[in-house]
Amino acid sequence: MRTIYRLLAGLVGGMLSLTGCGDNPFESPRAEYGSPSANFRLTGRVTDATTQEGIPGVQVRFRYAQPDTTDASGAFDIPQQRYPYYAEENLVRADDIDGPENGDYDSLELPVTFEQTAPGDGNWFMGSFERLGFEIPLTPAKPRDKTQ
Repeated sequence: MRTIYRLLAGLVGGMLSLTGCGDNPFESPRAEYGSPSANFRLTGRVTDATTQEGIPGVQVRFRYAQPDTTDASGAFDIPQQRYPYYAEENLVRADDIDGPENGDYDSLELPVTFEQTAPGDGNWFMGSFERLGFEIPLTPAKPRDKTQ
């Protein structure tokens, strides 16, 4: 009887490994045959909300994309091919990662919409989408009370 249970457990384990149940849930989705995808590009500038001057050293990112850090003028450029394709769920996040070097700023998350700039192929490729010149105004952080 014990042998039958071991045989069944081995069969079930083998079938689960063939169906992909052993994948790492913390990895980004992989591109596989039949996965809808699209090309995205987001460019813009991170500015001080009060002075409208560009802020260097700010990390900007959106869903599944590698982040970009703003240059000396506060500009960023994030190109990405996205698997799976999500055009309707886009939030952009800006974080001041260089500390007080260029001033201290609060993080900000904003919704962003993209415009389709190239059509899809009629199959799994959904096309190209862009948002150029997206402005992210960051508010200077309030000084922290050092007595607490």
